[in-house]
Formats: sequence, C-alpha cells, structure tokens
Amino acid sequence: VYDFASHDAIEAKTVNVMGSFTDYFTFSVAKPTNVNGITTQLSIPLAFNIDSTTARVSLFSGTWNGAQKQVGSEFSFDKATAFTSLAAGSYFYKVTGNTTGAFGGVYSLSSAAVAPVPEPETYALMGMGLVGLLAARRRKAK
Repeated sequence: VYDFASHDAIEAKTVNVMGSFTDYFTFSVAKPTNVNGITTQLSIPLAFNIDSTTARVSLFSGTWNGAQKQVGSEFSFDKATAFTSLAAGSYFYKVTGNTTGAFGGVYSLSSAAVAPVPEPETYALMGMGLVGLLAARRRKAK
C-alpha cells in the first residue's frame, strides 16, 4: 500500500513488481476534485515487462481494506483517464497485473488533481460582465 495522503496537485510513484501483483495507492481529497490518472510501464523485452492484457487500474472510493465502491471504469496501462467531480473523502487506485520479464516489471502511476469549480474571481468577472451588458441594454432602450 502506497499512501499519497492528502492528494497534492500531482502525485507519482514508480514501483518494481514480480509475478502476479496487486498494489494500492491511497489518497484523500478535502473538497470536490477532478482527478486524472495514468499508468505507464518501463518495458525491456525479456528483462522487465508487464503483460498488457492483464494490467489494469481502477479507482475506488472508500478504503482499500474496508468498505469501497468503484468509481468509473477500469483502464489499462499507457492510457490517461479522467474522474470528474469526486466528492470530499478517501479514495484509492487498485493496480493489478502479471509480469513476464525475467526480473519482473516496473510501472509508474501518476495522478493529477484539479479543482472542478471556478475560483471566486471568475464569478466576480462574470458578474461585472453581466452588469455591463444590462447597463448597455438599458441605455439602448432609452
């Protein structure tokens, strides 16, 4: 189990694995957040390799060893996937697969968190623009 704790803007971890593997990457978010995840592997044929037909990544809400619910669909290595509007709470990535290299395999999980709602300054600018439009319309009507 790898703990990212409170998810920063970008989290990343490189892992060496051997045989059949299941790894968990836990994190929490304090407010609604969008999360983008991607898993890539280092492949050196015959030495380090992960079987691409078995390698999968899933995102779950809850705890890795307790109550949990899958969020969205699982995805394969070397593909980025976005999870939108995650509520505040605990989450974890579950990474599974099988190695085929003589020395196992190496992969990296990267995760980026982005706030899904506009900042207050954006609302202020939108409000000022709306006031300007209303004033212009009122002047035109006179």
